[in-house]
Amino acid sequence: MSFNKKIIAASLAIVSSLTVANTAQAYPAGSAPTMSVSNYANLVPGQGLNVVIARVHSGCSVTVGWDGGYYETKTASNLGRASFTNVTSPSTGGRYDLFASFGAGCFSDQGNGLTRSIVVGKQLKQSAVIKTSSRNAVRLPIFTATGKITWGVTPVSGLSVRVVLHKGANSYTKTVTTNSSGVYSATFGRGNGATITAGTYRVTAVIDSDATYAGQNIDSPSVRIN
Repeated sequence: MSFNKKIIAASLAIVSSLTVANTAQAYPAGSAPTMSVSNYANLVPGQGLNVVIARVHSGCSVTVGWDGGYYETKTASNLGRASFTNVTSPSTGGRYDLFASFGAGCFSDQGNGLTRSIVVGKQLKQSAVIKTSSRNAVRLPIFTATGKITWGVTPVSGLSVRVVLHKGANSYTKTVTTNSSGVYSATFGRGNGATITAGTYRVTAVIDSDATYAGQNIDSPSVRIN
């Protein structure tokens, strides 16, 4: 073999070995499986996600779905990947676990899985404040709980909010609606749903999950009546 032919053969051997090494390094099957999820920011209920499970054994049976909901099973490719498109999110907003579980053909991964917590629905911003007309219980003070709800910087009008006044183990609830500025108000005391006596009070404002919003709770600072 000539000197030039030896150089060419050696070069081909190096390229071949690097290709094999890079392939093995890119897809170390069965070594620390991964889950990648796209387009999940500001996920609308019922919207689909794209999910890729990688670094599993070729032929591994992979099931992807939502806790208590949609699921789909696929077989991993020769590269140790299973791709899922349009994994439909739950129809009601909230925080859910997206899971991947490994079945037959997954060797040491069988019986294991991955999860990712994802918020479904628009995430609102809200504030809650409790004010009292007096700190003297003898004068039968009135509590007024107010708050404002926005999506980003946009006020959310017509939204139902449950306002719960807490005193120890006792609670009083009113349901109110936000106005055009996203503001709500609820009054307690003097026949308005609670008898205010001495003690420490706080308010919880509750937005329930629905087909648009993720839902959330927020507590106000406490106020003490002496």
